[in-house]
Amino acid sequence: MFRHAIFAIFLLVIAAVPARAKDIIPSPDKKMRVETLYFDDDPAGTNCTHVARLYKGRTLLWKFVRRGRAMEFAWSPDSRFLLVNMWLEGRNADLYYVDTRAKVVKEHDLELGRVESIVSAALPYRNSEWADRSNVDFETIRWIKPGLCQLRYVFRTHHYSGDARLWLDLTKKPAGLKVIKIVSLPEHRE
Repeated sequence: MFRHAIFAIFLLVIAAVPARAKDIIPSPDKKMRVETLYFDDDPAGTNCTHVARLYKGRTLLWKFVRRGRAMEFAWSPDSRFLLVNMWLEGRNADLYYVDTRAKVVKEHDLELGRVESIVSAALPYRNSEWADRSNVDFETIRWIKPGLCQLRYVFRTHHYSGDARLWLDLTKKPAGLKVIKIVSLPEHRE
């Protein structure tokens, strides 16, 4: 009887804990991995808690906790750098990188907002209205060599819409995004 009561209490406690999903993203050399947890602690489901942990073997190198919609990761081919795309509550994102060989492993903000300012200032006004979106397309990252990659930046807001090609050289200090080309998108066609 006592065991049944304890089991019932255990089930109640488990039911009160937010749902979690776990993903593992291994590095290309298989020596490291990122483990992510997603806590469904926002009733609307758009600003939940995300936790990422970077391990080398069993050693925790780095931990990252942010609120938002989702996280994406991209490893450099040599497993030295990890890009982190943190989707915010809306359709915008923040972009970070982690140098796994640094003395102190931590995230570095790549200041995507600065890129947004450059791109939005270069775009013409359109009659069509767009839903807000400011992010890097992680499916199109092209590594030129370890530490150097080309990124596609997507910008849509109200009456402005465009894409930009960015360079990211992680071997330079400080590393930063460089806008190479901006392309304005045409009007919507109904």
